[in-house]
Amino acid sequence: MKIVKDKGVEGKVCVVTGAAGVLCSSMTEDLLKHGAKVAVLDLRGDVAKQFCAKLARPSSRSGSASTC
Repeated sequence: MKIVKDKGVEGKVCVVTGAAGVLCSSMTEDLLKHGAKVAVLDLRGDVAKQFCAKLARPSSRSGSASTC
């Protein structure tokens, strides 16, 4: 994602609402790939928690999921 590369998000905390959806889940993955720490917020808390668990599996990354 060009915006992520241009702004330099490494080490920053990002909050993504609707993060378990298709578009925002892709954005969340890109932010993590570029070194950001991401809070995953979604109305569907159970789906957000599953998404965070999926993100943590392939690496040492971790996420925080909350219902909003």
